[in-house]
Parts: sequence; structure tokens; C-alpha cells
Amino acid sequence: MASRFRTAGLIAGLFLITAPKLWAGEIEVRQINNFLLELSGGGGAWHIQYGTQRRPAEFKILAGPGSIAYFSHYNWLRRIDTDKGVVTGRWMFPGQQITSLQWINSHLQIEVSSVGNPNGPISRTYNFDPGNPQIPVANQVYSDASRAEGLRAFVRSRVIKASDAEEILPELENAVRRDPFSPWLRIALGRFYLALGRQESARTFAEGVRTESAHFSELLDIANRLEEYNEHPAAQLAFERGYAEFWRQGQDPRLVSALLVPGLITASPAVQRELANRAYATGPWVEGAAEAWEFYGKSLTAGRDSKEGALWLERAKEARNNGLLVSGNDRYFEALAASLVTSTFLAAALLYIVVLFSRYRPQRRARFAAERAAGVAKPGFCNVEYWRRSERLAFLSIVAIAWIAEGVAGSSLRASAGHSFGYFYELRDGSLFGSSTHHSLETRVAKSPERDLLLAIAYQRDGQSERAMELYQSLPQFAESWNNLGVLLKNSGDIPASRAAFEHALQLRPDFPEAEWNLGEPARGEWVKYHEEYAADKPMTTVPSRAQVLKAYGIRENSVEWATVLKGPLEKDDDVNNFLRPSGRMRAGLLIFLAAGALILVFIRPREVVLAPPRRQVILELLFPGTARPWGVLGGVLLGMACYCSSALWPPGWARLYSYMNYGASFRRFPLPLSIIGGGAAESLSPIPSFWWFVALMTLNAAVVLFWKWRRK
Repeated sequence: MASRFRTAGLIAGLFLITAPKLWAGEIEVRQINNFLLELSGGGGAWHIQYGTQRRPAEFKILAGPGSIAYFSHYNWLRRIDTDKGVVTGRWMFPGQQITSLQWINSHLQIEVSSVGNPNGPISRTYNFDPGNPQIPVANQVYSDASRAEGLRAFVRSRVIKASDAEEILPELENAVRRDPFSPWLRIALGRFYLALGRQESARTFAEGVRTESAHFSELLDIANRLEEYNEHPAAQLAFERGYAEFWRQGQDPRLVSALLVPGLITASPAVQRELANRAYATGPWVEGAAEAWEFYGKSLTAGRDSKEGALWLERAKEARNNGLLVSGNDRYFEALAASLVTSTFLAAALLYIVVLFSRYRPQRRARFAAERAAGVAKPGFCNVEYWRRSERLAFLSIVAIAWIAEGVAGSSLRASAGHSFGYFYELRDGSLFGSSTHHSLETRVAKSPERDLLLAIAYQRDGQSERAMELYQSLPQFAESWNNLGVLLKNSGDIPASRAAFEHALQLRPDFPEAEWNLGEPARGEWVKYHEEYAADKPMTTVPSRAQVLKAYGIRENSVEWATVLKGPLEKDDDVNNFLRPSGRMRAGLLIFLAAGALILVFIRPREVVLAPPRRQVILELLFPGTARPWGVLGGVLLGMACYCSSALWPPGWARLYSYMNYGASFRRFPLPLSIIGGGAAESLSPIPSFWWFVALMTLNAAVVLFWKWRRK
């Protein structure tokens, strides 16, 4: 590790020769390498080093009055005393990065850009009064940029060598002295103290957790990191502080789209249960939550904690029925399952041809010899001309199922693409309908009453009260509009009007816990009780229903495009073909060829068969269920099912094409018991069936074939 630092020093030296220097008064900022930047001043009398993310940081500096200057790193703004080299303020602004700092009269004009939007970066300008800093609400739940400040690579490392810690420690201690507002610098310092076995680590962790300027997203992330360091008391304090601030800033866990308590937790069962409760409290309806809560509930029930297990199963049901995140993953998984059916039934069709070719081979040889003696040759293909009517219908059923499955895969992928593309730009900050999403709602979602309701909620969460109020007043048909309008009116001081709005909301929806509580009734419902505990002095807004979100985005759950289904492999759609699915034009061409042949066979009269099949035919009939004569028309479906179930025997590399690996990876971020993870959430969600289904089908086929042979004798 030390040699790597010496190498990094040489690279940094070369970088300093060519790197441009940005000056503001007596401040110099330079990015030493991809992971480190340095702020210095006083003619080299002081400096502070910050970690940064791998992508180059865009920082801005601006000289202020006297010895004051301002410095930005991503979407964080700092105020620095340039004489002392000490940070005197730190604030977070909504967006991804601050792109401009200017003095306008006695105010700072700050431009913040949100990158990644399909219409290009979106910039917003804020007027910031240093004497009375009023920070706009930041609904972001990620803390990647600020986490990087504390030498990100080392904070995340599970093992730090003592020699490396001794080498880096002086710089980190200097940064902590000069910037008392960064919690991550103290967490990093505590991490290095811990690596050296120093007792100051616990105190330093506690100081980082108690940093006053810490944003709730930082505190929740710090809690996760401290759990990895086995610092449970400090982690618990960080979570409690972050969660309380989360509610006080007007956040609602039901609108969180990103899991805030990630990681495989190898902790005691008691701590593990607490971590699961944290995950639920911060994001009850995040992507994959329904399945995760269900797995956890079943694991508790299996461990004879039926009461707690029933609670988590009820939470899973709630997430499934009420969750607002509709990403399209469920439809993508449907497409993978349908694609597996297509592939296995195509294999069944080819096997069916091979087995019947063997059955009628003696008849074909005899006929070929007779035709050659007579000097007449009639065409044939794989002996299909000898197939019985029932065998032809069985083959047609195999191809028909493969055709429909291919169509279902296409329909599901199209729906998945629509869901994912429609929602993608609402998820950048990990929170739905917040400061970075209203532009997308305005420009990418068709206007409708439901869209306007979501837009009003986004305006309200972004602090644009007048625009939100105007939209709410234009949507009197929604109880949510009246409740949230009442919140705005109460915050503006119009108590009588706000009370009337809450009462109107209850008229439209009598069972409305948020409106009841806003009128002074006892708290009812889990989330209202949380709000009462942490933000009792503020009225409570409500969230839209799942039905309203689906209608706003034009999403019909579990809908099937029958035109796409019936077209099967004939459907051509860029949105569908651009998605990864185990398909291809060769498979589609084979399916079209077999379908055409199956249809033609139905209308051709079978040739007479007088010779018995070869003796080894019974072996093929035992190996391939459904190919024996007693199965008749049902043989095709049975063979297809056997091929589908045989996927349980595939090598892992083959099976991975059809496994829900991405979904399984998302489950691994949940603090579920290791026994559940070891069992494999990915495998539980895979369309690949259990091995025992294959055994059952093989056994059933063997019993039928042998019994039929015995009866014939």
C-alpha cells in the first residue's frame, strides 16, 4: 500500500506541473488525482485535502468580503476563513453539482445543475444570504459525493494496514481540525484510529455523528458504515439523528425509491432484526421491498417467531399493493420466463422430430428400397409423412406454445421498457416526486389530472408553494389535493382555510389518517404516528395512491398486448429488441419454419405404416416423455413440460441467462438473514423449476409407457 502511495505521489507531481490552478483571493484549489483534491491558501500556510469520486470533480471558488471565500464541491457549498484556513459553514443544495458562484449585491447567486436529464442538464439559480442562510429542501437520499470527502476508498475498505494508516493519519487529522462541518472526515479519522487500535476511535465516531451540519442522507449512510465497523452504539445514534431529521425536513418514507440500509449484515440476530426494521422505516415500498419483506417474514416464521413473521408478511402485502415505484422489472422477469418456455419448447419440437424419425425409419427404408427397385423416387423429410394425426397435432401444440411464449416475451418487454423509460429520470436522487423530478413530469409525461397531482406534490416538496397551491386548487376531485392544500395554507398562517381544506379531504375520503391528524384527531396509521413522533409541530402531507401514479404515467399493470402475442417472432420492435433477452433472429427463424411446417402437416394425409418400430424405440420413449403412442395429442405438451423442467439440470452458465440475477443482487442489499441469502433470492425468483418436477414427469412417463407395453403383450 505504501508503494502505491509513492506511485500516486509521483503521478500527482506530474499532474501538478500541468494542472491549471484556480484562484479566488488567497485560495487555490487543485485536483491532485481522480480521488483527491486540495484546497490551500495563505501563501501555502495551510491546506485541506478532501477525497472525491472517481469522476473529476467540478469545483467553483469565489472570493468574499475580507478574509471570507466560498468553495463548492459537487452540490455542497463551503465558507472558509482564508486567514485561519478554517471552514466556517457548509450547506447542501438540491441538484448534482454547483456550476456557478456570483456575488449579486450582498447575496450569493448559486447555480446548481441536475445532469442526466434526457433534455440536457437542468440548471436552477438560488439567492443565498450568508448572514441568514435559508437552504432549499434537498430531497436527495444519496450521499455519494459527501461520503467521498473522507477518503472514500479507505472508508469503504474492510481492511486497512497499520502502516498505511500511520502514513495518511496526519493529513486526515489536519483536515478534521480545519473543517469541523464534515461528518465524513471524522468517520474516516475514526476508521483509521480503529485500524491502529486507538481508543479515540469511539469518541471520533461519536463526534462525526453529532456534526450539526450533517444532512439526513449522510447520517443514514454513516449508520450503515458504522455497522460494518461493528460500532453499533454510534450507528444507532447516527440512524436516530438522521431519521429524525429526515421527517423534520418534510420527507416521507413512502416516497423513497432507493434502499437506505444496504449491505449483507453479519451481525447478531438482535442487531439484524433492528437493521431490517431500519430498512422498512426508511423505504417500505422501495424496489424489491415486497419480495424482501416476504422472504424475511417467512424466515422468521420458520424460526418459530410467527407473530413477527406475520407482521413482515403483512408489510410485504402492503408494499405489493401500495408501492409507488413501477420500474418494469416485474414485466422483464415475465419476459425471461416466457423466453425460457420458447427455448425449451423449441428443443422439444426438435426432439419430437428425432424420436418419430427413429420410429418410422424401418417403414421409410422398406419404401425407399421398393421405390428404387421400381425406378421411382418420391421426396420425404424426416419421415413426417408417416406421422399419425394425433402426432401431428401434438407437434403443432408444441410449436403453438413456443409461438405464444415468444409473443408474451415481446409484450412483457415492451411494457417493461415503457415503465422503465417513463420512470428512469424520477429516480436519480432516490426519492419520488422531488426537486429534480418536476421538470421531467412537465416535459415527458402527458398532461392529465393525475399527472398534475404528482406535479403539485413535486412542487410542494421543492418549496414552490405558489405553483403547488395553484395546481391543487385545480384538482378538487382528489382528497390528496385538499389535504396537501391545507398543509400549504396552514404553513402560510391561514388556519381557518386550512381546516376547511382538511375537512373537505375527509368528505371525499372518510378513511384518511393524515387529514384526521391535521384536524387534531389522535394519530392513526403507522406513518402518521412516525410523523407525530418526529415532526409534531408540522402538518402532514400525503402521498398519491398507486392507481394515480399508474394512470399518470399511462401504465396498465399486467396488461397483455394481444397483437404482439399473436405475432410471436414476427413482431419487430426496437424497444423490445434492445432489451437483453436470450433470443435472436436464428431462434425466431427456426420457430417460423417449424410453425409453417406444422400447419402444412395438419392438412396432408398420412401414409400407411405396416412395419413395427425398431426395438430400441422404447428406450427413446422412456427418455423423452410424451413421445410414446399412448400419450396421443397430449404428448407434445408433456414433452415440452419435460424439456422446460430439464432446465433444472443445466450448467450454471446456461441457467444464468434465465435467472433473475439483477433482482437477486438487489435482494442482497437487504439485511436479510444469511440463511435466506444463502438459499438464493435469485434462485427463488428464477423461472427455472425445481429438479423434482423433472423427476416426477420422468417417473409418470415411465409408468405409462411400461404399463402400455405390458398390456399390449
